[in-house]
Amino acid sequence: MLTIALLLLTPLLVWRVYARLKTLMQRQPSTTAKHLMGMVGFLGVDLLVGLSVPPSLDNLSTLAGGSALGLAYAWYALRSTRRESTPQGYFFTPNRRFGIAVPMLLFARLLYVGIDGYVAQQSNAAMLARITDHPLSLALIGLACGYFGGYSAGLFQWRRKAGADWNLDE
Repeated sequence: MLTIALLLLTPLLVWRVYARLKTLMQRQPSTTAKHLMGMVGFLGVDLLVGLSVPPSLDNLSTLAGGSALGLAYAWYALRSTRRESTPQGYFFTPNRRFGIAVPMLLFARLLYVGIDGYVAQQSNAAMLARITDHPLSLALIGLACGYFGGYSAGLFQWRRKAGADWNLDE
C-alpha cells in the first residue's frame, strides 16, 4: 500500500520542484555577495564530494568531467542571460530552460536513488551505501556544481566589468 502511495505522490513532488524552480528563473537583483558565495560555495561542494569519494581514477574523472561539462553549460547559458543596469541597481534574468534543466536532472537522480533504496529495503536486497557510489551521481553532482559555480562566476565578472563596487553588503 505504501508503494502505491509513493508512486502516486512522486509526480506531485516532481511538479512542485519544477514549479519552485520556475519561480526562481525570473528577474533577480544582482549582488556581488550572492555571486561570490555561489562561486565559493559550489566549488567547495565539488571539492568536498571529490574528497569524500574513494580515490580512484574513475570517481575523480567522472566528477571532473561533470564539472567541466557544467562549466561549459554555464558559459553557454550566460550568453542568453539578460543583464540590466538600471538606476535601481543591477538585475539579471536567467534563461528558464537552461536554469531548470540542471537541477531537474540532479533531482531526478536523487529521486531514483531514493526509490531504489526504498525498493531494496522492502525486498531486503543490498543497496548503495551512499549516493556518490555510482558514477552517474558523481557526474550529475559535478555538472550541477560546475554549472552553478560557473554561472555565478560569469555574473560576478559581469558586475566587475560594469564597474560595480565591491561592497558585499548590497
